[in-house]
Amino acid sequence: LADVTSAVSLRANRESGVCLQGQTHGHKGFLLTRREAEAFMAKSPSLAEVLFPFLIAEELLGKVDSQPQRYVIDFQPRDVTQAAQYDRVYRIVKDKVLPTREAAAREEEKRSKEARRAGPEARVNKHHSNFLNHWWLLSYPRAEMIGRISALSRYAVCGRVTKRPIFEFIHTSIRPNDALMVFAVSDDYSFGILQSSMHWEWFKARCSTLEERFRYTSDTVFDSFPWPQQPTAAAIRAVAAAAVRLRDLRRTVMERNRWSLRKLYRTLDL
Repeated sequence: LADVTSAVSLRANRESGVCLQGQTHGHKGFLLTRREAEAFMAKSPSLAEVLFPFLIAEELLGKVDSQPQRYVIDFQPRDVTQAAQYDRVYRIVKDKVLPTREAAAREEEKRSKEARRAGPEARVNKHHSNFLNHWWLLSYPRAEMIGRISALSRYAVCGRVTKRPIFEFIHTSIRPNDALMVFAVSDDYSFGILQSSMHWEWFKARCSTLEERFRYTSDTVFDSFPWPQQPTAAAIRAVAAAAVRLRDLRRTVMERNRWSLRKLYRTLDL
């Protein structure tokens, strides 16, 4: 077997904008139950512009339908005055998120002053200060990622930390949580390559680990992965067709047995 630990980052992958991380909400005040969100939108349909189903890895892998159970309040790219126009949910964020971020920023500034007194050259952190400056927004809204997937009809995801090679297509109306790696592709051929055993073996050889589970990161896995070069049209069609058959078969077995993706793959492990 070839040693791929020293494989270099490929510019075509690194600059493709395909492999991205999901959103970090940073505070539970940005989250609503499905019932709460649907009730808000029923009364004020315009709230659908800032309320989105929010999928986490546990739901993708652990639920039979792989569907999100909560919504996220995502005001980006709006400034605070524009966000305030969505009064019903703006007030929720203002009441729940703003006080927490103000307190965290004060604590951070206190620590910074103590560090500066100890030494003028001390490095100070402005992490929470930056969050406070944009308190109505998610901690990491991932604007680039949202822009990429918004142009698609669907996008592929996998859990950032996983034991098994499980990729799935998600509708672009759904926002991905940062526990998911996002792949801004909608075609079956690309899905087939991501789900392939070759990609999984590359993943295992190159990825970092967390508590003995594999962690997918763009810099260690995707950026260096050698995608097939100049595949024939017949090969592309074959891979795409296999990807469709795989997803169809998975869904059939899952629905028949009321299994989640995790249960399906655990059963395959046996």
